[in-house]
Amino acid sequence: MFDFRLKVFTAVAKRLSFTKASEEINISQPAVSKHVRELENELKSKLFDRKGNKIELTIYGQTLLNYAEKVRTVHTILAELQNNQLAIIDIEDLIINRNFYFVTSKGNQSSIVNLFQKFIKNNLKL
Repeated sequence: MFDFRLKVFTAVAKRLSFTKASEEINISQPAVSKHVRELENELKSKLFDRKGNKIELTIYGQTLLNYAEKVRTVHTILAELQNNQLAIIDIEDLIINRNFYFVTSKGNQSSIVNLFQKFIKNNLKL
């Protein structure tokens, strides 16, 4: 499952608002603040610059948002693969060399291949 704290962070980062993120995720604003603070403590990095009631992403926050979106995309793809009973033979090769291979017993392999091609082209610029 996509880490809930990353989900909270991503919502705050995209909205640049703890309140709007809390409404989107349907948790209290103090809970949103707590999740972000815990993530900052764990990473030992300030993710947002807080200026009054406005916030901006720091360079660390921008970097985390970039990778959080990639993680979410991979999570979505893997969930789709699981739902269609497909399997990636070598995930490390996918991430490092951008090669991918499939085995399938059912499902529409071409749509999954297209999804991976789009993901690799747009998101895996490591």
